[in-house]
Amino acid sequence: MNNSTKTTAAELETTHETVTDQIANGMASLVWWNFKGTALETDELRSVVAAAGMDPDGVPAIDPVAALTKAVSKFSITEGGKQLMEAVITSQSSEEVHIDILIREQKRQNGRLRTFKTPFDRLVWSKVNNDWTSKGLGDAAATKLVEQVEYRQKYHDGNDVRAHVVIPALRESKAFQMTRGMYVVVREAAEPLVKAQKALKHVESFQLHVGTVTANMGFDGALASNAEQHVRDELEELQQQIDGWRDMASRVRSDTIEHVLARFNDLRDRALMYSNALSVTLNDVADDIAAMEQIANEVIDGNRAAADKRDGEKNAQKAGKTVAERRREAIASMPDSQIDQLFAGLCAGQEKPEDKAELVEAIAVAMESRN
Repeated sequence: MNNSTKTTAAELETTHETVTDQIANGMASLVWWNFKGTALETDELRSVVAAAGMDPDGVPAIDPVAALTKAVSKFSITEGGKQLMEAVITSQSSEEVHIDILIREQKRQNGRLRTFKTPFDRLVWSKVNNDWTSKGLGDAAATKLVEQVEYRQKYHDGNDVRAHVVIPALRESKAFQMTRGMYVVVREAAEPLVKAQKALKHVESFQLHVGTVTANMGFDGALASNAEQHVRDELEELQQQIDGWRDMASRVRSDTIEHVLARFNDLRDRALMYSNALSVTLNDVADDIAAMEQIANEVIDGNRAAADKRDGEKNAQKAGKTVAERRREAIASMPDSQIDQLFAGLCAGQEKPEDKAELVEAIAVAMESRN
């Protein structure tokens, strides 16, 4: 970004030609972005991700079929603002994808103007070889489609940069959404976004913008409201997860419990951070977090008690059975094919019973006679 000046304690650069000391001491930053023509190969995007302090292995290689599908959906040949051709995937199997180029024509039928699509050319992509089996007639339309497919198969676009660089940085910076495509980051937590901003300075086709917000600019109420709503939305997600534990027939995994309780601590810290940074009071939110955490612990305790009771009943049931009874239960629980094999091996020469209970009994008796 050009004409940028370092402005905040967290070193986020504000996109302004000039900046006053008052703005430099702002309470938060508005973050948004725009991109056009962004094209990075996988290794280039991974390099940007690594420079932003994130895991480059999280960037997947481009899926050639997914890229082809996207290119086909965007393909169009126009003239004078009128679409003359389009492309569609007509069929695909585990081995091939068939793409038809269609001519669009408008004709009158029964006095009404209708659009007709006539197949003009067919291209075939091999999933096995990751290459073209057929590039069609090789005319201008087919050549253009091939070029667009191969371009998307080679380059990540701005949406991928946003998904693998900007959004993770916003998440780590505890950002909350102001409006669609615009987020708020308080200075105290801005470091991950600082790294992303510096990494993206080398991607000229993708601009990450940061504007500093000071008190009494008309944003105060909206900032406080959106910060509170952000915390409450996540609290509602937690409540839905916890409600799902109430009637679980199995024990809630210990790592799941640990993760949920950690989210309560994170929410509490985040609410306090927003309160301090934005000079607002979120006491009601803190109370609701504490109340929901208490409910979570009660549900966890209830789930554990129910699981312990079930385990105890199973153990008591097992303890009350004889060795012979447990043996017959074990045989009966086996797949039929395995039971048949046991009978053939242990009861050679005997006629196989039709009734399963009799079959199990015969096998059990044969086992006991060998002990």
